[in-house]
Parts: sequence; C-alpha cells; structure tokens
Amino acid sequence: MKKIMICGVPNSNNLGDRVIIESMNYIYEQYLNKYEIVNFDIVSGKIYNGNLDVKIKLNSNGFRKKMIPNILRRMKVYSNYKKNEKLNLELENIISKQDCVVIGGGHLLIDNYLHFPLAINQIVQLAKEYQIPVIIAFVGAKGKWSQRAKKLLVDSLDYAKCISVRDSASKDFLVSINSKYKEKTQVISDPALFVKDFVGISDKNKMNIGIGIMDPNEIARHAKIKWSRDEAAGWWKKIITDLEKKDLRVNIFTNGAPTDNAFVEYYIKPHFEKNNNVKIMEYPKNYKELIQNIERQDAVIAQRLHACLPSISFENKTFGVIWDEKVEGVFNELGMSEYLIDFRIAPNSLIKKIESSLANGTRLEKEIINKINLKKVEMKEYLYNYT
Repeated sequence: MKKIMICGVPNSNNLGDRVIIESMNYIYEQYLNKYEIVNFDIVSGKIYNGNLDVKIKLNSNGFRKKMIPNILRRMKVYSNYKKNEKLNLELENIISKQDCVVIGGGHLLIDNYLHFPLAINQIVQLAKEYQIPVIIAFVGAKGKWSQRAKKLLVDSLDYAKCISVRDSASKDFLVSINSKYKEKTQVISDPALFVKDFVGISDKNKMNIGIGIMDPNEIARHAKIKWSRDEAAGWWKKIITDLEKKDLRVNIFTNGAPTDNAFVEYYIKPHFEKNNNVKIMEYPKNYKELIQNIERQDAVIAQRLHACLPSISFENKTFGVIWDEKVEGVFNELGMSEYLIDFRIAPNSLIKKIESSLANGTRLEKEIINKINLKKVEMKEYLYNYT
C-alpha cells in the first residue's frame, strides 16, 4: 500500500483546522483507500490526538506589541524554526518514507511572519530531495508577501505537481504573483464540505440557532476592517436578543481558540447567563466536540469559515459574517452570496433577512445543495487524478 503524508495545521487551537485535516483523511479513506495516511502539522510536528486544554485568554492588542517591526518578527520566527532540530529530523524521517505529500487545505499560502512559508518550503525541499511529488490542495492564498516569503512560497508552488484553491480570490492573488499559475491552479472548494458524510445527523426538536463567535481583534490580523470588542459585543448581543425573542433557542459556540473563548466569556456570557433560551456551549477541546456543537443546530450564524462550512455540509442554512475575503470567496463559489451578512449593517435589518429566510425552512435550497455535491465530486476527482 502506498504511503501519503497529509499536512496542514491540525494542532492549532482553532479546531476548524483539525476539521480540515480529518475531512481530507475521510476523502482518501472513503474514496481513495489505497493509501496509508500519516498526518503532520507543519508548525508543530506529529498530530496530537488528545483533548486540548480549554484556554480563555484574549490576544493582546497593546501598543508595545504593535511597535515591534515586522522584520524583527520574521527574524525571530526564522531563528526559532532553524533551531528546531527535533521538528526537522521528524519531518525528514516521515517524508523519506512517503510516496506522495499533500499540503492542504486551510489558509496556508500567507505570510504570517514566515511561519507558513518556512514550513511549507521545508516540506517541499525535502520532498524534492527524495523525488516525492507534492500536491497543494484546497488552500487559501492572500497577500501581502514579504520578499523572503515570496521566494519560499514561489519555490514551493513551482515544484508542486498541481495546485487547487478554495475560491477565485485566492487564484487571482496567485496569478498576480506570476501569470504562469493561471493554468496550473484550479478553483474547487474546501474539504470541510464532507463533514456530514463522516459524522451523520441527529434528531432535533425545538429550532436551534447556533451563533459562532470570534474575537473581533482577529480581524485586524487578516483585514483592514476595524471592529472593537465593545462594538462587536453590542452587535452580537442585539442579534442574539432579537433571535431569542422569536422563541428560538440560541446556542453560542466558538472554534476553541483561546481568544475567541475569552471574548465570549468576558463580553457575551455575562449578558445571557440567566436567560434560559440562550446557552453558552462548552468550549470545544477537540474537533469532534466542535462538529457536535455545530451539528446540533438547525441554522448557524458565524464568523470563522470553519464554523460555517461544517454547518453548510449538514445542508443547514448558514449565514457567514463578512470579515475576510476567504469567507466571502467560499460563499460565492458555493452560490451562497445571499447568506453573507455584514456587521456594519444595523442588526434590525439583518434579523429581518435571517427571519425571512428561516420562514421557508432551515435546509439550504436544492440548487445550493447540488452545487455542494458537485464541489465534493471535484475534490475527489482532483485528489484521484493527481495523487
């Protein structure tokens, strides 16, 4: 049996990243079951299968942190990465035994102070040394890239046998880097659309509306939009209160990132602790708990892409809060632009839009479900044809 390494960032505190890897594993195990799979986290190494400790800690947005020049951040990351001999030896030992390496999915083609560019390039260079093909699958791509990151990622993209991204904006960005990626890159979708396939669906009684909340300070790391914690808390409290008044059970959840947990704990939870129609779901300790929290809902309103996609996989109406190109891009690829909502619009008008949609049921329209199934076929065919 051939061996394949599927790598991303499954050990991330954002459990949506683990959902991606498990979805990739499912595609190979269910439809391409001629491979022995090993998973690897490009930042931390071997995949961790235990429960994560629930952490409640807001990310800092202090003045001192903002004053650190990006070049110093990159130098620190580079130094730490090169010193991590254990990770490098572990990686070489695994790659040398593989027949193929798959990098994806997730928002990997970005310059997060060289974290991902260095890690991806290291994997690709080792694969090249051992003459092992590399597939880049279902990733997101976004700039700006520093000159160092650009060299690392372009070298990696050039060696890759094929590239697929999850939305048109990602392909457009890669083509802006070099026009040669226009032919090499396919726009498909995100593997989290397979979540329903390997989880199944449970029975429900009263209509449950899931509210997937993210710390708004995360927006500043990825977009130019500004939304303070106080502003975000006020917006969410209005949305939740209006939904609860319509006799809906509102369940608030996170993807497990410590800063998301803390934002809910300190800014949202105190307002609803005594409200029987609003529940703060337990912060997930592993990807299965995250999926369970989402599967229990009839409809979802969420910010993080991998709070939205499992819900879409369950064919439930899912409203994505626009805060980054990736959310908007993936929704557009699925024909779900009508399900995008903008936090800069007053909650009253958004509630009317959501209420009007739910009045026709909580299941996605047939045309969208057909598009989802088509994207899943395209993902299976991509991996089958290029692995």
